[in-house]
Amino acid sequence: MGRRRLQPFDGLGKRELLEHQRQFIYDPRRYVALVGGVGGGKTWALCMQALVLGTQPFLSSGQRNQILVLRKFYPELRDTTMQVWYEEVCPPDWIAQRNDAENFCVLKNGTRYIFRSFEGANEISKLTSYNLGAFLVDQAEEMDEDTFNMLCTRLRRRDIPLRTGRLVANTNGHDWLYRRFKLPYITGKLVPDYGLFECTTRDNKYLTQDYLDDLEKLPELWRKRYVYGSWDAFAGQIYGEFRREVHVEPARSIPSNWVRFRSLDHGVVNPTCCLFWAVDEAGSYHLVDEYYQGGGIVRDHAAAIKQCSVVDGAVQNWLTYADPSMFARSLQSDSISEAWSIADEYAKHGLYLIRSNNDVQVGIDSVRECLSASPPRLYISERCTNLLEEITTYQWKDIRPNMVGGRERPRKVNDHAMDALRYGIMSMSPAAKKILAYDPVMVGAGDGKTWPPPFTEKLELAIRSSYAGAERTSF
Repeated sequence: MGRRRLQPFDGLGKRELLEHQRQFIYDPRRYVALVGGVGGGKTWALCMQALVLGTQPFLSSGQRNQILVLRKFYPELRDTTMQVWYEEVCPPDWIAQRNDAENFCVLKNGTRYIFRSFEGANEISKLTSYNLGAFLVDQAEEMDEDTFNMLCTRLRRRDIPLRTGRLVANTNGHDWLYRRFKLPYITGKLVPDYGLFECTTRDNKYLTQDYLDDLEKLPELWRKRYVYGSWDAFAGQIYGEFRREVHVEPARSIPSNWVRFRSLDHGVVNPTCCLFWAVDEAGSYHLVDEYYQGGGIVRDHAAAIKQCSVVDGAVQNWLTYADPSMFARSLQSDSISEAWSIADEYAKHGLYLIRSNNDVQVGIDSVRECLSASPPRLYISERCTNLLEEITTYQWKDIRPNMVGGRERPRKVNDHAMDALRYGIMSMSPAAKKILAYDPVMVGAGDGKTWPPPFTEKLELAIRSSYAGAERTSF
């Protein structure tokens, strides 16, 4: 059965649809989200969407639609979503049956609306048996992606021409809603069955001016997220200074006189990330490329990183700063009797590493200083897609009352490029120079005037000499 467009609805009475509500309600795509500020009329639009879907002309031939309306917590479902449905949207004389104990109602044309919460695993498991024509989710940022995927499998009512999932939400950083609905518009890689409409609080002309004025008095982060619908503002954000329009630059060729180096975060199960840096004449940092690969072995990572370091047909001898833990000699090699480290394994395959400084707080502060400088001292190429994704989602752990000292620490989730970013920044900062000056590998390697030190034979020998059983072959 072909998909049909929704027909205009004449049951609005005196209420005129806002433009973002109209676009959301009548969009013919399978999955459509309306995301934005508080008071933007999103819940009202969702309920009107439910009414439009349940009263289409194609239902007059005896077809019976079944529509599931969801919100995570039952009190909010009852006191907000269902209240808007019964008191503001659905005309009472259109309802043939209303059961508040079981939370459903049936229109006179036979369309059934089921209202459910999904707070726990038990509630979610009960959703798996429905045969739906549509599901509608209020405050969809409270839903996880697995639950959304499961609901998509419930759209199997064969006699309904437009089976659809509709969501309304506030922004919540770069979560799954961002990845599936917003990111395709940023990258230009649109997904045919997905649509997104956005709104700010001020797009609702029915709100009073004093209400809008009160919102402007709230904290900046709150206003960015809940009034203006920013995807880049969320609680606990570490790099709030980052602005895509300021810090992201197109892929570019690098002048030969710019200083080049790399920074590496190795992963065994998690991805391995290597960032490729260039420093311009003014001392600003440019992240020009990335290597980001899950799984794999050191041999493959080293080969790929060297391949990414080819300029004019030759592999370049750039310094590579890495996680200090990679130098812990706790492994046993088959070829030599002494202890062996991950750094030794990279050296075996021709990639020699230098310990960076792993003071997390100092590293984060250094990155923030570069981002907030005017003009900025850190630019990221559009080629670094994983780095750009992580920098906008990197956030602090929640501090619990029983945490000693209450020191903030980042969440250890999707942070591999963030670790490599810190290692690179710390290798170039004044504090890093002082720390690395005591590293036996670096002592006497440079001329004391430039940083990083020139890649001389003396430096190459100094680096190689620190590796267990490292082959004395060319980098």
